Amino acid sequence: MTLAVLCPGQGAQHPGMLTIADNDAAAAELLRAAPDCLERLSELLAKRRMETEGLLKEAVSHAQSARKEREYRDTFLHRLRTFFEL
Repeated sequence: MTLAVLCPGQGAQHPGMLTIADNDAAAAELLRAAPDCLERLSELLAKRRMETEGLLKEAVSHAQSARKEREYRDTFLHRLRTFFEL
């Protein structure tokens, strides 16, 4: 089995960064068994992307920051579900 490690700052990288788990039945099975894991991963990726872009520091309001984080989270969640065919 291959272990994929995501480090700070990788949230904004190309979605192909997870190709080592592509078509990995064990990875897909794990994610199907723990859907909250995928949601948490998308939350972390969204937060990392905002940190990378400096949006957390520059956010004019909490509402704008929360809206952008939700947008990123939903995008990452969709990409992860598509990638793992979930």
